[in-house]
Parts: sequence; C-alpha cells; structure tokens
Amino acid sequence: MSTPKEDLQALVDSMSDSVAADVLPRIRLIKLEAEARAERTTPSAWPPAWVGSVDGTSPDFSERIDEMLAEGLGRSPK
Repeated sequence: MSTPKEDLQALVDSMSDSVAADVLPRIRLIKLEAEARAERTTPSAWPPAWVGSVDGTSPDFSERIDEMLAEGLGRSPK
C-alpha cells in the first residue's frame, strides 16, 4: 500500500516533460490554495500577546471619549 505522496510521485514520474510543463502551474496553484485553507483553519492564540501590554491612563480615555472626539482627539483644526 502506498501513500498519496508516493502515488503522486509515481504519476509525475510517468508524465512526459510536455505534460509536466502543462500541469505544473495548476499543481502549484492547488498547493497554494491548500496551504491557505490550512492557515485559515489553524486556530490562532487568543488573546493576542499584545492584549494587556499597556497600563491605562488616568483619566482613562474610554471615560472621556465623547469629550476627546469633540475636541478632535487633541488635533488642531485645519
């Protein structure tokens, strides 16, 4: 009994150079698509390492958000 990788290698070995040249771009695309799917299904660490990496300020920005937005976030108007 052979593995899928061995079966694929045997198939490639049986191809002529012109057939291999024709299918190579498609095989590369299939490989990239499979890698992208694997990355999307790999669970990421949560929460990210940067969460909680800074201390809050006094007064906390979230308590003053309406005031800060009204002031333009500290920027002078143009």
